[in-house]
Amino acid sequence: MVFNLEGTMRDLVLESGQRMDQNGVRGSSAGDRVGEVLAGRYRVLRRLGAGGMGTVYLAEHVHLGRLTAVKVLCPPLCADDPGAEQRFRQEALLVAKVRHPSVAQVYDFDRLPDGRYVLAMEYVPGDTVAQQLERDGPFPVPEAIRVLRTVADALNHVHWIGILHGDLKPQNIMLGPGGEVKLLDFGVAHEMAQLAAPDAFQPGTLAYMSPDQLLGDALGPASDIYALGVVFYEMLTGRLPHAGTTVAQLRTQRLLRPPVPVNWLRPALSRALADVVARALHPEPAERWPSALAFAQAAARAVASGS
Repeated sequence: MVFNLEGTMRDLVLESGQRMDQNGVRGSSAGDRVGEVLAGRYRVLRRLGAGGMGTVYLAEHVHLGRLTAVKVLCPPLCADDPGAEQRFRQEALLVAKVRHPSVAQVYDFDRLPDGRYVLAMEYVPGDTVAQQLERDGPFPVPEAIRVLRTVADALNHVHWIGILHGDLKPQNIMLGPGGEVKLLDFGVAHEMAQLAAPDAFQPGTLAYMSPDQLLGDALGPASDIYALGVVFYEMLTGRLPHAGTTVAQLRTQRLLRPPVPVNWLRPALSRALADVVARALHPEPAERWPSALAFAQAAARAVASGS
């Protein structure tokens, strides 16, 4: 989830990319928990909405005066999905390990008296890459390269400390009003050591999953690099590299149908840049770029050379 705050509560962007504002869509019990102090320190100002893992509130830290996005795990999730509680805890524990200026921070994690878990997170102002694509279409090339390089640097750090994001997509990249780029939502992130065996990892967003993720293979940084390649392709062309909407369709397309080169869809782009993108989207993990940073650097060189 992404929380937008510019001085006062403005709007909430759910993981689906749906925007929720103070005059728009909201939950059926908008007063839920308003006025309560959660975990002894987060005074709930307003219910913002619900995302994939729970209900989200705008809260103020009673001692620091800091406005914070507080996510409370929904009890029905635990009843319907025994793994939901563990994933919620894992999100907090993994992101707490990350110290990078382009990764949104987790401030706090606690358990409420009623047994629910609460996660306090950084507010990030601005729009997501998904929102900018919907509003303005393909990115100017220099801006696409800037976003790619920033996200790649954050991913490089995350991979270096042994974490796989697992759900990289335009909705999880925030563009701040001052030019900041933030990587968000580690709700399905895992330590790489847990992903060494096949069939160890299934969650994610279908349109951005690597072939290895779709096949249930053992995963490593190459899976995130593929997802980053999909995001970059979309920033450059305004469309996804494959049109499948089911696991079976995307498996076939990813493995057997190379994407249309980006320079065919946007003739001003160079063949060299198209080759860089194609390597990021190679069906074989070993044939992709060796790191997210290597991918971004190659893309920047291809644009600079103009060849």
